[in-house]
Amino acid sequence: MTSPNGDVLAAAMARVAETFGGMTAQADESGCGRCFDEREVELLRPPGVPLPADLVRRVAQKDPFHWDSQPAIIRRVLPQFVVVVA
Repeated sequence: MTSPNGDVLAAAMARVAETFGGMTAQADESGCGRCFDEREVELLRPPGVPLPADLVRRVAQKDPFHWDSQPAIIRRVLPQFVVVVA
């Protein structure tokens, strides 16, 4: 990312990471048991734990009804999601 557009993208990604980097799922988040197993939901609870790219993609693709608090879930995966889609 050395082009001017790459610099802008890198700066935006860094800003997302800075803003949302410490976010977590709710402690009592249970998620959709049909789409996510307990181990995957458990990964979403602590801040800063790297998530598998596949989990990040699947979380971002699901509608709000898969989560007890979809806004908290999106804030949790957003820093890694922007890296996946960049």
